[in-house]
Amino acid sequence: MKSRFIGIAIGVWYIVAPFAWHYSPDHHLNWWLDIVLGAAVLVLSGSFLVGWSRIAAWLMIFVGAFSMFSPFIFGYLMWSDPYWNDLVFGILTVGTGVALAGASIEYGGRTGHAA
Repeated sequence: MKSRFIGIAIGVWYIVAPFAWHYSPDHHLNWWLDIVLGAAVLVLSGSFLVGWSRIAAWLMIFVGAFSMFSPFIFGYLMWSDPYWNDLVFGILTVGTGVALAGASIEYGGRTGHAA
């Protein structure tokens, strides 16, 4: 499977996660954070369908790292569903960003190759 489509799947999961895990309405920050992170990952991964961009790959790595550290930054370590979701999918987002960054270097802007 192409890594850009994996990135799109990760973005969709970020958006679906608050509904799938039934995040508490009291913790609306977690709900909105995952929606915004999902939208960012979708846009960045979708940009690879148009062309290769190392900047988009680095931004995706940043979004993944932010997702990994957001439970510590915003203090929701005690809520296991948002915590584990953001940690695990942050790691997956960073890995996908690294794969896309490597593909961007190798293919140098040509869109005909799989990543």
